[in-house]
Amino acid sequence: MLSLHKIRSREIIKKRVFFIVGIIIFGFALYSNSLQAEFCADDFMFIIENPSVKNLGNIVGIWNSFNTRFLGGLSFAFNYWIGKFDVFSYHVFNISIHIFNAILVYFLILNIFKTPSVRETPLRKYHGEIALFACLIFLSHPIQTQAAVHISQRFSSMATFFYLFTIIFYIKGRLETNSFYSRLSFFSMIMAMFCKELAVTLPFMLVVCEFFFWGSWRKQKKERLLHLFPFLLGIAIIPLTLLANHPDSVLYLKGQVLNQPFSWDYFATEVNVLRTCLRLLFVPVNQIYWYDYPLAKGFGELHTVISYYFLVGLIFFAFYIYRTSKLISFSIIWFFITISVQLGHVCFVQEKVFFEHWLYLPMVGFSLLLPVFFFGFFKNRKRIIVFLSILIAVYSILTYQRNKVWHTRVSLWKDHIKKTPNSAEAYFALGTAYQREGFYSNALPLFEKAIELDPLNQSFYLNAGVAYKKMGDFTRAVMYYNKALSIPGPNRKDDTVYANLGNVFYEQRNYGIAIENFKKAIMLNPKDAGHYFLLARAYRQKGEDAKAEDSLRKALEIDPRHLASQNQLGTLYMEGGQYQKAVILFESILKSFPHLPSLHAVLGQCYSGLGEDSKAKVYFDQAIKLYREQGVEGIRAEDLKELEGEGP
Repeated sequence: MLSLHKIRSREIIKKRVFFIVGIIIFGFALYSNSLQAEFCADDFMFIIENPSVKNLGNIVGIWNSFNTRFLGGLSFAFNYWIGKFDVFSYHVFNISIHIFNAILVYFLILNIFKTPSVRETPLRKYHGEIALFACLIFLSHPIQTQAAVHISQRFSSMATFFYLFTIIFYIKGRLETNSFYSRLSFFSMIMAMFCKELAVTLPFMLVVCEFFFWGSWRKQKKERLLHLFPFLLGIAIIPLTLLANHPDSVLYLKGQVLNQPFSWDYFATEVNVLRTCLRLLFVPVNQIYWYDYPLAKGFGELHTVISYYFLVGLIFFAFYIYRTSKLISFSIIWFFITISVQLGHVCFVQEKVFFEHWLYLPMVGFSLLLPVFFFGFFKNRKRIIVFLSILIAVYSILTYQRNKVWHTRVSLWKDHIKKTPNSAEAYFALGTAYQREGFYSNALPLFEKAIELDPLNQSFYLNAGVAYKKMGDFTRAVMYYNKALSIPGPNRKDDTVYANLGNVFYEQRNYGIAIENFKKAIMLNPKDAGHYFLLARAYRQKGEDAKAEDSLRKALEIDPRHLASQNQLGTLYMEGGQYQKAVILFESILKSFPHLPSLHAVLGQCYSGLGEDSKAKVYFDQAIKLYREQGVEGIRAEDLKELEGEGP
């Protein structure tokens, strides 16, 4: 006969299984209309145009490309391995992480209520309701859409996943004096630190947990420091990893931090940004992709002074209510600590001052604060449950509607322009979205509008030149490229402009002038393999194969995986009868594009030239099979563009 304890344990397990299944169903229903949302914005930099993610076994390449975000890069490579650029698997991954994070919020709060300083509080009797509503608020709040739907912002959600596990395991290890949980906690912290830099705050948050949940440091001070010591050492992981940051890194955060001085004007601006962050948590309306703020001029401006005193007052309030309402105090401190790295980074980079996904981890504090406040200060339990249920329903509707905005790149930027009609970069982003789809006539007026609003942005002229070139208006393309070269200021892309000018003359078969421009591009940026490839292509057209081969070799010295250069050099070898060298290059390319019939066909030709007819037959048969399966229409244009190195 089962004991009463075992019966209760089984009932709890059944309820929790039912709860987890319910949250998973609710989460996927909530985000079901985002499963086919297009790649957008940073997705191109991190995924589409990043060769490292196209080979799951290329661990070194993924590490060099992502560095402190290695696990995020590895997850992109995993999605690419599953379905190339089919967005479905990417979104399933993002949404799954978001749902599991919501579940972890639930278990985090249940464990917090077991700690010595919280388990005897009056709120203990509502711990189940507080944990449930915190979980649902975290899951359904519309501010979470950017991290959940924007594929490349899974860095934030993955870091949060391991961040929450770290704290849950730490609390369990402390409660049960179990070193196994402590080791799991430390392992989770390391994993978090290879998802995103915000994880550097984890050791500090564990100190906060000790202070809030185990009371005064006067008790067992030495023992508590011993628990924290390995985690505090872990603070060094991210700075040391950044110092090893490879120049080929997508973000190159080492350069961002070390090459720019700390800006106090941006710091003052972030003080104002924090007001918007808090407003979006309580009133999540008028959401946009990024938030433009006028740069503050020090701390003397009235709105900055108001923001400063408001935030300082909020922090003092958190400490003031520490004894009477620990969980509200903890929620406020959680918010400030977890957002600190994101906002501090801006003071070095000195670019965009706020994105919504920066609130993903701080949302844990807000999700706890709301139910704690209502269950702590109001007595009617049923009314509280009804009110919070209505609030979650409202959040869910707003989230479902916001998901629709993310459905296409065009819909995202149209929404942004509607809400910020004077944003030059929003017009530029919408123009770029049309340009990627090949709608150049739609893109041009948007680039012109961007130039009108900000005539000193070189990229606006550059993309307008690309659009005119694609439409065959070479005269205007050259005119806009020359205007781009005349724009003063930092962060110039003159090498890219010269490369584009070279492509215009290449299209006009004026290979001499094209070569002059490609050489200028190389002079300005000798580490870009693409510039050497373009130069080689022009030399090939002039019949100067020796110079072409030399340029292609230099391209592959810079980037051994530059597929267009491999393909061009392989073709050069094949035409020159150097079949063995050609085979090495084409077989290397085949690892990335095993589905392209033309590659199998040229390998068949190479082996035929080597007299290895049996191998040649295998490749010819595979080429025929792939052509029959795919047809011309089945061959991905994106693959051919990458392989042939089509210029802008």
